[in-house]
Amino acid sequence: MSEELFPEPEWLSEEVKTGTTIIAVTFDGGVVLGSDSRVSAGEAVVNRVMNKLSPLHDKIYCALSGSAADAQTIAEIVNYQLDVHRPRTQYHRTFNKDVILLTSPDDNVVVKQKKKQHLHEIGHILNAFEFDKAWDRTVLRKIKEKVPHDLSIEVEDDPLVCSAATLVKNISYKYKEELSAHLIVAGWDKKKGGQVYATLSGLLTSQPFAIGGSGSFYINGFVDAEYRKNMTKRECQEFVVNALTLAMGRDGSSGGVAYVVTIDKDGAEEKCVLGNELPKFFDQ
Repeated sequence: MSEELFPEPEWLSEEVKTGTTIIAVTFDGGVVLGSDSRVSAGEAVVNRVMNKLSPLHDKIYCALSGSAADAQTIAEIVNYQLDVHRPRTQYHRTFNKDVILLTSPDDNVVVKQKKKQHLHEIGHILNAFEFDKAWDRTVLRKIKEKVPHDLSIEVEDDPLVCSAATLVKNISYKYKEELSAHLIVAGWDKKKGGQVYATLSGLLTSQPFAIGGSGSFYINGFVDAEYRKNMTKRECQEFVVNALTLAMGRDGSSGGVAYVVTIDKDGAEEKCVLGNELPKFFDQ
């Protein structure tokens, strides 16, 4: 009887989707990512202010579209896998085990805890001293003339943007029958600078800009006409916000606020553009 009087809303049985607009664009020195904030289930809006720009690493982000659960799961898995590459500095005051310093091709220093005879073939022995913890491999930023009492060790470099995009692509392709998600991966690394990768259905493509989500159909013409190579950071940010505003004004599944992340050699800068701060167009 209660079920007849109070039937279950249809949207409760609908999959929660980020039916959305996402965009990533390169500029001279970095990338800008943007997204709307509306999350829907069927015709119902279940979240008005979801941030669909998820960090994968310090200078690598991804924009989420498709099933909210699937997209967030992929992002969390890749974030966990990349976290082991996060640079960290450790200090040691006492040494009690033999460690050999070796030069590497990029003039860094590799610390190996092995016997000297095992190391002659892979590098020049600079010094041997006592170390207080077993290390498989660590990298020093610069070779120092003398080993200080407080040894500063910085482990690994930041991962490449392409590596992060490949991880996303591999998961998307392996589980393409089970997952419903499209992630755009963008970021900056010292090897190639700003980069944007689309990973739709496990296909990995590098391109100067990428758009996705249900709102992207409404702004294809705008993006093709207005995009220019080597835009400044400010021009690229305005371009992204304008594209999102146009899509949010026409796509029923896009709306809310605009989230924008700018990434360059100095790091990532996040910004939220509220609805009353979005640009106005003549038909609004």
